[in-house]
Amino acid sequence: QSKTSKGYTIYPQQTSTILEHELKRAAAPLTSNPTSLGFFSPRPPQTSFRRLSDDRSAELKSNSSLLEEDSKMESSGQAPSGQAPSGPAPDKLRFDTIGMVGREWERGLLDSCFERLMLSYIVTSSSASQGSKRSTGTYGLRVKYNYKELVWIKGYVGAGVSTLAKTLEKAVAGTPRGLLIEGRFDKKSSDEPYSGLLLAIGQIFQKLVGGKMSMRRIMQRRRSGVAPATVGGLPELAPEEAGRVPPAMQKVASDIADALRAELGGELELLTNMIPYLNNILRRGRQASVRTLEQSIRNAEPSTRITEQRSRDFDKSFRTMDSAMSNSSSFENHSHLDDGFRAGEKRLKYAFRILIRVLSTYFHPLVVVQDDLQWADAATLDVLDYLVSDVKNSNPLMIVGCYRSDEGKDKRILRTIANLSSKSSKFQFHVTNIDVANFSIRDVNHVLTKMLQIDNEHITQTLAEVVHKRTLGNPQFTVEFIKMLKEDRLIEYNDRLSRWVWDLRMIEKLTVTTDNVTELLSRRMKKLSPDLQLLLPYAACWGSCFHQSSLQLIVSEHAGINIESDVIQSMGKLLSFLVENNFIEKIDDGTYVWVHDQVQEAAMSLIDASKPKSAFQFEIGCILHDSLVKMDKTSAEVSIFNVADLINQGKVKRRPDFAELNFRAAEKARDISAFHSAARYVSKGLKLLPTDMWTSHFRLTLKLYTLGAEVEIAIGHVKKMEQYYLAVVSEDQCSKLDKLPLYISQFHKLSSIDFRFMECIDFVSAVLKEFGCELIWSRFTVKRQAKYELNKTRRMVKKLPEDFHESKPLMTKPKHKAIMLLLSKLLYACYAEDMHEIEILCAARLVQMTITKGVHDVSGFGFAVLGMLVNKRLKDWEEASAFAQIGMLLQERLQHGYSTASTLYTAHNFIFPWTQPFESSIGPLHEGFVSGMRSGNVLFGTWCLLSQYITFPYFLGMPLKKIMARLPDCTNRLREMKQVEPVAMVNMQWQMLLNLSGDSAESTVLEGDKFDPSMMNPFQCPESYFARLQLCIYYGDYKQAASLSIQWGKMYQKTEAGHPSCQTEAFHRGVANYAMARLTRRKKFEEEAMKARKLITKWSDTGCPNVVHFHALLNAEQAAFDLKDGEAEVLYKEAIMMAEHAGLIHDAALFNERYADFLRQPVEYFADREQDAQNALTEAMRYYGEWGARRKVAMMNASSETSYSA
Repeated sequence: QSKTSKGYTIYPQQTSTILEHELKRAAAPLTSNPTSLGFFSPRPPQTSFRRLSDDRSAELKSNSSLLEEDSKMESSGQAPSGQAPSGPAPDKLRFDTIGMVGREWERGLLDSCFERLMLSYIVTSSSASQGSKRSTGTYGLRVKYNYKELVWIKGYVGAGVSTLAKTLEKAVAGTPRGLLIEGRFDKKSSDEPYSGLLLAIGQIFQKLVGGKMSMRRIMQRRRSGVAPATVGGLPELAPEEAGRVPPAMQKVASDIADALRAELGGELELLTNMIPYLNNILRRGRQASVRTLEQSIRNAEPSTRITEQRSRDFDKSFRTMDSAMSNSSSFENHSHLDDGFRAGEKRLKYAFRILIRVLSTYFHPLVVVQDDLQWADAATLDVLDYLVSDVKNSNPLMIVGCYRSDEGKDKRILRTIANLSSKSSKFQFHVTNIDVANFSIRDVNHVLTKMLQIDNEHITQTLAEVVHKRTLGNPQFTVEFIKMLKEDRLIEYNDRLSRWVWDLRMIEKLTVTTDNVTELLSRRMKKLSPDLQLLLPYAACWGSCFHQSSLQLIVSEHAGINIESDVIQSMGKLLSFLVENNFIEKIDDGTYVWVHDQVQEAAMSLIDASKPKSAFQFEIGCILHDSLVKMDKTSAEVSIFNVADLINQGKVKRRPDFAELNFRAAEKARDISAFHSAARYVSKGLKLLPTDMWTSHFRLTLKLYTLGAEVEIAIGHVKKMEQYYLAVVSEDQCSKLDKLPLYISQFHKLSSIDFRFMECIDFVSAVLKEFGCELIWSRFTVKRQAKYELNKTRRMVKKLPEDFHESKPLMTKPKHKAIMLLLSKLLYACYAEDMHEIEILCAARLVQMTITKGVHDVSGFGFAVLGMLVNKRLKDWEEASAFAQIGMLLQERLQHGYSTASTLYTAHNFIFPWTQPFESSIGPLHEGFVSGMRSGNVLFGTWCLLSQYITFPYFLGMPLKKIMARLPDCTNRLREMKQVEPVAMVNMQWQMLLNLSGDSAESTVLEGDKFDPSMMNPFQCPESYFARLQLCIYYGDYKQAASLSIQWGKMYQKTEAGHPSCQTEAFHRGVANYAMARLTRRKKFEEEAMKARKLITKWSDTGCPNVVHFHALLNAEQAAFDLKDGEAEVLYKEAIMMAEHAGLIHDAALFNERYADFLRQPVEYFADREQDAQNALTEAMRYYGEWGARRKVAMMNASSETSYSA
């Protein structure tokens, strides 16, 4: 499509033509929203109508005799007629010929979206195959392509929105590996989480295993209680349901299974419990599991520092990792509380994202059609947002969302559209809105000519005007109205004349204008036989699809009809009649689906007028509820939502068994992160309990209140959560363990919503005291107590046997588990509030309880934190590493994903960088990021991402451009995960890198497009100091660097103790102060320089491999300051050789620059060393150039004759 002065013109729908046009217009990307807020106009420009009208006029003029005959018949009041063309069944209305009449423009717009998607993929793939990094248009201009298309199609009920979306099937079928999957949401089951999305995704796995049972049948069985055979609770293919799968498809299925195992690991179970056929894929896949890249890196033990090939190997490993990344009321029943706030939801969204990323790798373009989104649950809309925002998925993906303009749940779909439209450019996807309007008179006339097989539109013009007047142009109403006219014999086929005839006056007299197709359908249904009228309401109760056996059950039970009666015995024939008359479709053996929800609604209107619909549905729900008791647990669970929804429709009396049903539905909804649905089930369940619920049904009441508090805080309903919390904690019969889940919900409120960490600390401390764990003796002795507990715990750990991590039994007592959980929560609050002494007490108690009471899920994290604290306080790296190693071994034993991210980050960011090269931590940090996304531990997963993406690459001298190329993706991920503080930190580092590379107007001033110092909060002061120190050092402003280091250096080493940035900060502090000391010979610079050198010397002597070259250079600076020129020269060369050998190009550049400054001293010893100094400067500029510091190189070229220390 292209925008013209008069509107939009759709190009001919040939791919080659579209590609040609798009390539020529590559410099002017398409826009799908010509107005700032509105949708596309539903009509093409009027000029196109005129052109079409002119074509029709030419056709009419060629048959003037027929026109004259028609005009005579109209003037005499007789029904006009047309001669039917030769063809099969001329006396039947030809519904199959309607096609997309009146939707040519909308279809063209939809096709253009698909072709734009394919254009992006084809052009970019072609450029990649030719070695080009960026695509260019015909005229050499840069083009930005989006690999994802998001299309919203809206229209009133019956407007043909769903039919329009399905027209993409032909375009997708024309691609070698494309696939279109579709799912529809049901009004009757609007609280069933992910129903339409699971239906669509399941179609892929059905194809891969050759399943003959359709996905609609699978989902219908889940709702009706007719569950497929299972293995361990997971869907199992029956032999008759498994088809022959081609070898190529088997290979694809095997590869997909391996990829999902590698990416999701244990979190794959989240999806196998929800998606039919997925478990069959996993069991048919290769038996040997694939070792992932991060595991191989973690298991490797480098014996030496990286060699001259380090840069190339380093880049290769990062490219591989980038592609790999492309998420009873007793205490035992609340194991999910070990995870963080809304961790389950984050885990599931990440699992869906990885699933679509993997599937779109094998099936592209992948087109996902979601129909009737106005009835979708909130969890589904969140997942769709998460899928289309996946910037790591470079495969062509198109999501088509269809919804109705006049219906919806809390206007949720409109908020989702606005949200996604606002961030389309940020997350690189294209948004198109299509508004499907009603038919014009001309469109209705075109439909009539197709259905009546009349070649001349002029003949049916007056009839079209009447039909349009009666139906208001609604497409579905139009078709149903024409059906009604035929059934009422107002339109008839005249065999003698071989044409259709009608009487306009009778049509106008006997019909009325309506905007409700349900009335027309109800009128048709009331003309059916009594058996069919009896059957239809029962079938409509099930939702969008139903099964014949289930229908027989409820008809016989509710209507009191004998199972051997004529209605039951002839049910197959009755259903076949409904299929023939276009009320339902048969999608499998015994499984049927309504052709439209309006047909289903009309069937519900046949219920006896004396009984409300809700009462009828309630009675059906009661029958199904009674049948649940006879089912096994798995079969009962698959239909729990449907039964609960039917019962909740009626005016239910207080029934504890129905309350239990709603609790089970809420629990299942919670487990799949459908929190809104879970909250509604909890609320309904509580209303069904008697007034003395705490006395008569204590355990069920407690479970409902507990679950209610958890899901309400997850969706941000704080007041409702507090009501549940107060109801439980004020109940005397509730034990401490009964109240624990409510305590955790209160903690999440204080920490994750209110950010009141001091209140968190007081609150959790008080709860721990209730459990008999008095953590703090006294506020006045907390420092002394922390020191005592730390030393006591160290002694306990040193006495542990070598096989402690394997031999120690698991913790079993609920009270001890509760204390461990509360201590882990308190540890987080103390870290956030910088309460270091209480942090020590928490970590020490976690380790002590692990040693004495048994291993818990957070035991590994406790050991890692203890090691970090030993490193910070005592600087004993060997002991700290031993503690961290125990923690990681415990974590490997437990395989608790949520704690894995926390343990790996703590160990590899605060402990191992002091005993191992930086390179050895990159793989485990990536593993921590993946584990955090999988398990929902977004906080620590985020910190792992920043360390492996930015911090460690910077320390290792990765070229600045490569680091900055990662930052857009990194910040998008952080914003998507709503991590505000890390985003601010990344922007500060981004600004520092822009200054260093010369892409910012400033050099030593930390300010620019990415960072505004006026918006900085006090907590960012240490990071700001570190960034400014880097700029001053590399730009040679040693005076300002020395001043900053004297002011902030001691504070930085205290607040960031244990972080590897302390190594670089101490070294640069030493360099700046040595430079000023040599220049000014002032005592304060000398003392500060010697303090920094002493610190680096201590670290180097203790065995830190990452500061050895720093130590060598500071020794050279000290010798130069002491005027030991010969010794200093040897030390400078030794330091340069170390940096070059390690591949640390930024350090090699700085070392050569310092060596050149040393050689340019105005003393006799350096009188003839000008050439050596120039060579050192040349080497420095070469290394700075490789690093990407272009402005620094330009400055050195401009002042090559001037000493930088001056």
